[in-house]
Amino acid sequence: MFKIHPIRCGWGISYLIESQAGLFLVDSGSPGNAKLILAKMADLGRSDLRLIWTTHAHYDHYGSAQSLREITGAPIGVHPADADSMSNGQSPLGTAHKYGIIYVLAQHMLLSLQNLPVTVPDYTRNHGETLIEFGLEATVLHTPGHTPGHTC
Repeated sequence: MFKIHPIRCGWGISYLIESQAGLFLVDSGSPGNAKLILAKMADLGRSDLRLIWTTHAHYDHYGSAQSLREITGAPIGVHPADADSMSNGQSPLGTAHKYGIIYVLAQHMLLSLQNLPVTVPDYTRNHGETLIEFGLEATVLHTPGHTPGHTC
């Protein structure tokens, strides 16, 4: 049985999935948001983060992944099409719906205030591959557009 804990991390939301097999994080928020995720883990009385899955290479989705890996040892994964962007500390905009120009301006401002850390993924998964080896029964669905490697 899973319990999903949404964590508001600045512009985005991270999801801490709690199970008997361990904790699993989907997205890590912007740089500096690691403390929010670690606080939630402490509230749960858990320190067994098994993986960090990044849905796509944007500022508010992988910005704290590197610091969380350093603290917890949890490996970071992403779709191969976004691995280079993360490895180079980049946040390509891709398609921004609804508030497109606002996102362009906001991201430019955020990146001028604080660079994204270089975050080299430990593993990648393509469409249809699973995360079972980490203890999470989940299948990666490639949904490109927002970024080349966007996943669900």
